[in-house]
Amino acid sequence: MIYLLQVLLSMTTSMAWFLGVFSLIYLLLGVFSVVGTYVLNNVSEDTVRTSMLSLSSFSLQSGGVLANLFATSLLLVGGICLFWRASAFVGIMGILFLTKPMLQRFPIS
Repeated sequence: MIYLLQVLLSMTTSMAWFLGVFSLIYLLLGVFSVVGTYVLNNVSEDTVRTSMLSLSSFSLQSGGVLANLFATSLLLVGGICLFWRASAFVGIMGILFLTKPMLQRFPIS
């Protein structure tokens, strides 16, 4: 859903639509982050919980640095619309790439 919102964001022509879609993306990312942290806290054993939360934080920060490098290179070549479309494409491809292995490991019952 977030990637579809990114594509929609790349097609906005007014400031009001841009702010609305951008705010919705931020809201969804915040909700997913809270839920993900809650699930991670509940699933992790007491002996490894701190390490799991540190790894999660490191992964988020590393992803931010990589996304910044990706954005900078795209903004030099194209524009902001190209960035939103390309990042949505990369995200959708990542989901499609991970779908088969995840369904094989955790089949739907």
